[in-house]
Amino acid sequence: MELLDVHTHKPDAAGAIISVRPWQFNPKPGHVYSVGIHPWDIVALSEGGGPLTPAEAEAGLYEVAQHPAVVAIGECGIDHLCGGDVGAQIAVTEEHIRISERFGKPLIVHCVRGVNEIIALYRRYNPRRKWLIHGFRGSIGSATALLACPGINLSYGERFREDVVRATPVERLYVETDESQLSIEEIASRVAAVRGCRISDLSASRLFL
Repeated sequence: MELLDVHTHKPDAAGAIISVRPWQFNPKPGHVYSVGIHPWDIVALSEGGGPLTPAEAEAGLYEVAQHPAVVAIGECGIDHLCGGDVGAQIAVTEEHIRISERFGKPLIVHCVRGVNEIIALYRRYNPRRKWLIHGFRGSIGSATALLACPGINLSYGERFREDVVRATPVERLYVETDESQLSIEEIASRVAAVRGCRISDLSASRLFL
């Protein structure tokens, strides 16, 4: 399958990596997935409001991560606005990092005002697998700091900062729909026009090299 959309929540998307929680994983033929515990889930799981306990969720993640239709781990990460206790978010993210490395699959990262924590985790683990900061809308300073880590890449969706896209090396630049109603082709066309590259240069398949 030729992949372009590196991150989407649309369950029937073609040519895309479909992001789901472990307890939602129900693979369909011809589709590929990333599986992770979103920072927004951590509060509900910890307080008993989720479908599983935190331990059950992490055990389910480990089991599902081994499925051949799962090509990436996450999304996981740090969200200072909606993710609850940051220490708990870091601990859950660390488990995702270990699983990513254990099964040789890239990591999809959710990062809202959490650049410092993500960089610290990257330096602590020095991962072999690529990390992707999805839906990046941060500043040029944040982008520069993240890109100083050789395995961290940036993905852009419907809303992006043109100066940041222009500053992102093409080989570390990806596109996604996330929850946008725009097609991945339209988003990719906009990003490619700003960056001055071809849509084919934005292939999600590079994430696995």
